[in-house]
Amino acid sequence: MITREKAHALLIEKLPNQNLVRHCLAVEATMRALAKYFNEDQELWGIAGLLHDMDWEATRNNITLHTRKTHEWLKKIGEDHPDLVRGILSHNYK
Repeated sequence: MITREKAHALLIEKLPNQNLVRHCLAVEATMRALAKYFNEDQELWGIAGLLHDMDWEATRNNITLHTRKTHEWLKKIGEDHPDLVRGILSHNYK
């Protein structure tokens, strides 16, 4: 699975809006706390939270593509952890 450091670097590269980056960092922290509470994988949940809106600026004009672009970017770097991908894709109900 992608490291937190690589995920953060990718987020910064793909999401130039600093307010959205701060939002993603807040969601990461929330997801880590929830994972701890539910006895789940904190790293996995945290990275899913960190990357959940990474493609927002690239897809905001076509909401059906939201999270799919992130999945595409992750595939390009060889990231295919099924739980991570499913967690990110589930953010977009479309």
